[in-house]
Amino acid sequence: MVRLKHRYVLAEVKFADPKKFYHVNPHRVIDEITGIVTKVHGISGLAGVKIGLHVKYLNEYSKLVLIRVRSQYHQKLLSALPFIKTMPVKMPGVKARSAPEGVACFLNTICVTSTIKDAQKRIRTYGKRTMDRLLSECKTEEERTKVCKVFAEHSQPEEMEVDEEELEDEKEEEENGK
Repeated sequence: MVRLKHRYVLAEVKFADPKKFYHVNPHRVIDEITGIVTKVHGISGLAGVKIGLHVKYLNEYSKLVLIRVRSQYHQKLLSALPFIKTMPVKMPGVKARSAPEGVACFLNTICVTSTIKDAQKRIRTYGKRTMDRLLSECKTEEERTKVCKVFAEHSQPEEMEVDEEELEDEKEEEENGK
C-alpha cells in the first residue's frame, strides 16, 4: 500500500482593513483557492491540487489558515496563492441568508511543513509574536487584559481536525527518518 504524503501550508489572510473583523468560512477559502488554481494552472493543475486540498485550521481572530495538500502538488498551490485578491466573507451584523461579500485581501504564506505537529508549533510561535506585538500597542491595562482574554480563548491550535491515519503516518515517518 502506498502512503500519501501531504504538505501543510500555513498562511495569513491579510485584509485591506486589518482592524475589521470578518467571518471567514473554510469552504469559501477552498472555493477561492480552486478558482485561482484553475486560472493559473488550468484544469489539469486543479485536478492535482483538489484531490488532497483541505483547510485543517482557520482562526478568524488571528486570520491564520492551515491548508493541507498532497506533497507532489504543493508547488502549484504555492504559485497560485499570490493571485488571490478577494475573499468571500460574512460581514458582522449582516443577515445570515445574504450572499457573502468579496473583500480585498491577499494570502501571506508563512511556512510549509510536512507534519501537522510542526504546523501547530508554528501556529503557537506566530500567535505569541502577534500577541506581543498587540500588547506593545495597548495603552491601558484594560486593553491588555482584553487582548490576553481573546488570545487565550481563540488562539489554540488544538481545535484542528486530525485524522488518526495522519498521526500514524507521521509517527512512521519519524521512526523511519531516525
